[in-house]
Amino acid sequence: MNPDALRIGAVVVAVIALILLVTRFRLHPFVTLIVVSIFLGLACGLPPVEVIKHFEKGFGDVLSFVGIVIGLGTMLGGMLVFSGGAERLATGLVSLGGKKFVPWTIFFAALLIGLPLFFEVGFVLLVPLAFAISKKMQTSILLIGLPMVAGLSIAHGLVPPHPAPTLAVSIFHADAGKTIFYAIIVGLPTGLLAGPVFALLVSRWITTGPKHGAVLAAEDIADIPAHEVGAKHHAKGIDSAPSMGTVLTTVLLPPVLMMSRSVADAFLPADNAARIFFDFVGDPIVALLIALFFAIYALGLRQGDDMGRIQEILNRALGPISCGDRHCRCRRRI
Repeated sequence: MNPDALRIGAVVVAVIALILLVTRFRLHPFVTLIVVSIFLGLACGLPPVEVIKHFEKGFGDVLSFVGIVIGLGTMLGGMLVFSGGAERLATGLVSLGGKKFVPWTIFFAALLIGLPLFFEVGFVLLVPLAFAISKKMQTSILLIGLPMVAGLSIAHGLVPPHPAPTLAVSIFHADAGKTIFYAIIVGLPTGLLAGPVFALLVSRWITTGPKHGAVLAAEDIADIPAHEVGAKHHAKGIDSAPSMGTVLTTVLLPPVLMMSRSVADAFLPADNAARIFFDFVGDPIVALLIALFFAIYALGLRQGDDMGRIQEILNRALGPISCGDRHCRCRRRI
């Protein structure tokens, strides 16, 4: 039998085994991935010792890049959430349109908020806001919820520094800037169709009126309690939250820096000083580090927080990616 066909068959079996072991037999995904990887290596003809060596090398190479990027991205998202900046962005964008354009504006608000935030963090932040908008504008919650989920999903599934696209960039040695550019080209029409367009279509047959007085317990949905999100600016009023310009700069700084690297590589010679500079600041790790320092100043120090509070926020933000127990105290320190 053709060796290539055998390898393809082994991959198919490995994927099926992975799904069954996790969903049917409830084996931990990390253990399952190790077992399936070893099986796939042996099935493809690698010596047993080489299988383990390749697994160790691949695991280490991926984590060396992905772990740093995800960690920095998570801390950046934490600064955005706890400063009240994410809510400022959402309410500001929604107020631009009015009732008629709410599905479209909530999609773009969720997409922008989802760039530096994990899906679950953006979701728990926006769901209470979605109910509030639905009640205030007397709009079906369906017209708010579907575009919101579509925007968050596009950001989480296609745009670094989220885990899946970051892993793909690392494995295939892709350019992060080009990945973001192509993600925008593919993600925007996909998200608009799956979000606002689909919501407007199905809302003709599905009636879900505004949820008057709806109270959603955020702790039942994700890991960041609602009373902690933007707590400081709620106590002082919305005017104490960061400005829209500051929030937009924080959110867009990493993708702009990463895309600048791709533009420089396309139009400038390799030994050009400007290209060397953009290659450095456009590296995903450096871009996120620059954005994080900007967020620490603009969303933290300038808003009246001290470094002790900022350190607590950064530690709190790292909790969900460093601990698998959603009830662990490390997630509820602030």
